[in-house]
Amino acid sequence: MTPFCNSQPFDDDNKYAKFSSAQKTPGPLQKYHEALGVLPVLFRNSSFVFACVYVLLGLFYVLQGGHPGHTPVEKLLNLGSISIEVLGLLILRHKIQHRSSVNGISGMTMLMYAAVYTVRIGLNMPDSWNFSFMELELEASFGIISLLLVLDCLRSIFVTHRSTYQDDLDVLHVKYLLPGCFVLAIMLRVQFHAWTTLHSYMWSSCLYMDVLALMPQVVMMARGGGKVEAPIAHFVAATFLSRVEDLSDSLLFQGSALHSDEYFSYYTVIFIQGLHLLLVADFMYYYVKARTSGAGVADDVNMIEV
Repeated sequence: MTPFCNSQPFDDDNKYAKFSSAQKTPGPLQKYHEALGVLPVLFRNSSFVFACVYVLLGLFYVLQGGHPGHTPVEKLLNLGSISIEVLGLLILRHKIQHRSSVNGISGMTMLMYAAVYTVRIGLNMPDSWNFSFMELELEASFGIISLLLVLDCLRSIFVTHRSTYQDDLDVLHVKYLLPGCFVLAIMLRVQFHAWTTLHSYMWSSCLYMDVLALMPQVVMMARGGGKVEAPIAHFVAATFLSRVEDLSDSLLFQGSALHSDEYFSYYTVIFIQGLHLLLVADFMYYYVKARTSGAGVADDVNMIEV
């Protein structure tokens, strides 16, 4: 800030003009002042604050030895997967708050993910209540954050901003998808030695629900003319990247200590997780194309070739 002390007197009528002119003059520290000026704006954003707190808590949890039975690399990869998932949901939540609209967001996809996260948390809870927080799996501890964000989005879709919800485009209904996943789990159930029959059935159902959860959103984007708002595109891309880590985790860490009769279940999981990525591959092609063609992060994604 320019000091007002000066050995030469100056006219009171133009002192403010001189001071304003001095403030506009670029200085060596101006870019740092501009960067610091953005911080109050960011910290007024509840989603940004939430993300910062989440990252700090996640790192503390992993560094203190949380997520038992996993190597440090596996812990960090798993945390990264959930973090990307949470980031996508935070971007979606910020879009709803900033625009007061749920236009383009699939309520069916949010309902599917609410079911996925609920079952996932239940499957990863300890068998008894005599446990410390550090003994919890990541899916049971930090996975609840994903569930809370999804429930908040559902409240916006079906209550707060119900008038902006495009239910005529959201045609892939959860009332068909969810029962189909539970029926499919009966016919094709993944089973490992450490699992009970009920655990195996619910885990398989959750796997199939996770695979189909994004499909209502993908169908809705296609029916909406092929132009996808940037926050929704980022949400789908973040979820895709999170599931890439799930597949890599299965390939790198889960296949080393299998019994001979578990290979069918193991490769079934690999196939289903790979299928999940293929179902969203078409969208990811256009997403990556838009990002590499010079489009900004705030630009919409066009899913139609021109």
